[in-house]
Amino acid sequence: MSVTVTMQYLENYGYEEGANYWKFKWGNQYVVGGTDERPANAVAMIQEKHGYMNPASMQFVFGWEMSDTEPDTWFVIERDYREGGG
Repeated sequence: MSVTVTMQYLENYGYEEGANYWKFKWGNQYVVGGTDERPANAVAMIQEKHGYMNPASMQFVFGWEMSDTEPDTWFVIERDYREGGG
C-alpha cells in the first residue's frame, strides 16, 4: 500500500510592500510506499521534510490519497496548481 501526498506552494507577491497578496504557484506529489499500518506517518513525514512557512512563501500538505499499489522507489510528480491552470 502507498500514499500519494500532494503539496501546494504559495508565494506572497505583496511581501516587499508589507502586504498579503498570496498566489497559488505549483505543487508536488510524493508517493510513499510501505504505509499499510500508518498512512498518517507518511503524510507527517512529507510535511516535516518539505513543508515550511515564512512571510514570503509557504508549502504545505494539500491532500493525500491511499493506493493499493506499492511503488518500486520514491518519486516526485511535479504539478502546476496555479489559479487558472497556468
